Amino acid sequence: ALAIVAVSSENEPVGIGMLDRTGEVLLCYVLPEVLGQGVGHSLLRAMLRAAEDWKLKRVFLESTETARAFYLRNGFEPEGEPVLAGGLWGYPMQRRVTSNNGVERTAGTHGGASR
Repeated sequence: ALAIVAVSSENEPVGIGMLDRTGEVLLCYVLPEVLGQGVGHSLLRAMLRAAEDWKLKRVFLESTETARAFYLRNGFEPEGEPVLAGGLWGYPMQRRVTSNNGVERTAGTHGGASR
């Protein structure tokens, strides 16, 4: 699995993302005080780059109600019916992993595989 920690300019953790090798986004969380500042988007882009490097075809997750709009804005689509677990609704979602994922890469970081 991959774990990514986003830090503030003061080097304090403000978000965390976690992706396993099957493509499941296990965690993408940012502190409330940094919502809307691009931290979650940056975490998600880093996970998509890892998924591309791992040659995965898709990533998937179970979103909370509050995070659904975020994932939809970032290219995820609903996948199946909502699931009730522990008194909370989870919304299965997925996104295809495409070459580049709309992410700029610097020379030497792509890994050389073409699709």
